[in-house]
This record gives sequence, C-alpha cells and structure tokens, in this order.
Amino acid sequence: MESEHHRMDDEHRIIESEHRKIKSAHLIIESEHHIIESEHHMIESEHHIIESEQHIMDYEHHIMGNERHIMDNKNHIMENEHHMMESEQHIIESEHHIMDNEQHIMESEHHIMDYAHHIMDNEQHIMDNEQHIMDYAHQIMDNEHRIMDNEQHIMESEHHIMDYAHHIMDNEQHIMDKNNHIMDRENHIMVKYPHTIVN
Repeated sequence: MESEHHRMDDEHRIIESEHRKIKSAHLIIESEHHIIESEHHMIESEHHIIESEQHIMDYEHHIMGNERHIMDNKNHIMENEHHMMESEQHIIESEHHIMDNEQHIMESEHHIMDYAHHIMDNEQHIMDNEQHIMDYAHQIMDNEHRIMDNEQHIMESEHHIMDYAHHIMDNEQHIMDKNNHIMDRENHIMVKYPHTIVN
C-alpha cells in the first residue's frame, strides 16, 4: 500500500514536470512572437526611411523645375528690356510716326506690367516653395525622430528577448534538474521495490 502511494506520488511529480515543460514551451512561443514583432518594427522603420528619401528626391526635382522657371522669366525680362530699347529708338528715328509709336509704347507698357505681375506671381511661388521646403525639412526631422524611437524600441525588444532567453535557459535547467530527480526516485523505487514497474 505504501509502495502504491509512492508510485502515485512519483506519477504526480512526473505530471507536474510535464506541465512545467508545457509552460516553458509556451514561454518559448511567446518569445518567438516578441522576436517577430521586433522584426515587423524594423521593417516599418525601413519603410519610413525609404518614404523620407523619396520625399527628398521629389522635392529636389521640384526645386530644379523652379530654377528653370526663374531662368525663363529672367530671359523674358531681358527680351522685354530689349523690346523697350527698340521702341524708344523707333520713336527717335520716326518722328513722323510719333502717334503710332506712342500707341506702340502704351502697348509695350501694358506688356511690361503683365510681365511684372508674372514676376510677382513667380516670386510668391518661390516663397511658397521655400515654405514647402521648410515643411519637408520638419517632416524629415520628424521621420528621423521616429526612426530613432523605433531603433530604441528595437533595442528594448532585443533586451526583452535576451531576458526571455535567460528565463528559458533557467527553465530548461530546472526541467533537467527535475528529470534527474525523477530518475533518481525511479531508481530508488526499483531498488527498493524490484517487482514494481514504473511507467
């Protein structure tokens, strides 16, 4: 009867050891989930970096287009100035056609005013673009801060994974110690009760 109690106690200890093994396996699975989440955070950070670089490239192309637009406007201004000089020369050379030339001057002045408005619009456009560049610079800084935060999160996750790894190693050592203890008990039972079979 006492042998049966010992056998039942040993079986209960074996069941408890199996439960601890299952619990350790669950901890290992949770650690793997933490590793997968950390990898997802790293991928999201890389996507943020790629998007920021694409924004920078797009805005550099936008700036190049504006510079070409400014050069075209300067050429238009030079052409208008040349046109004014020709008109004034025409007035001097064509005193008999003063009225016609005055009409031509008035038309030229309207043309100059239109170009002056065009220049003012372009200057406003340049100011808007400079503001847009500043906004993009702030956005890039925000993205860099986000990247730094993600890197900090990755480092914390790695520390968390290391802690789980140490915890798993401790659990495995604990399981090995328990298994050795169970084997010692089984050997003890077999020596003490040689006719008892322990499963």
